[in-house]
Amino acid sequence: MKHVVAKVILSAGCIASSAALAAAKTPSAPLPTKPATLTKPALEQPDHDVELRLAPRFAPAPGTVHSTIRVKPHPDNRVLRVVVDSDRYYRSSDIELDGAGAARTHFLVWDALPEGAYTITVTVYGIAGQRGQESAPFEVRGVGTTR
Repeated sequence: MKHVVAKVILSAGCIASSAALAAAKTPSAPLPTKPATLTKPALEQPDHDVELRLAPRFAPAPGTVHSTIRVKPHPDNRVLRVVVDSDRYYRSSDIELDGAGAARTHFLVWDALPEGAYTITVTVYGIAGQRGQESAPFEVRGVGTTR
């Protein structure tokens, strides 16, 4: 398994770093002699090409928000686009992906965000266009704001 560690400093207080977590090479398991039976919950779980986690969902202004983005390896993966949007702030960053060998986990931090309601959207693009997308809201609240 290829291990990749990259760190990128983006403009306007956005720091992005990506790291493929170290995984030991293990021999492949033998094939089962009998076909596996999928349970109903396994069949209902969506197959995500990209996953997004934010912390915190509510931050005091000026806000700092951390995101963890996991990209499912695929030979067609070419670009990870991260967009942070609110009424008073917009930032878009593209991170190049090198197919299945690209880093799986990306950490991005936004500092000094002004007060407001935000949406972060992460999109993975492949050779033929969009492969996966996920969005999450978060808020940066001023002192004494309880909404």
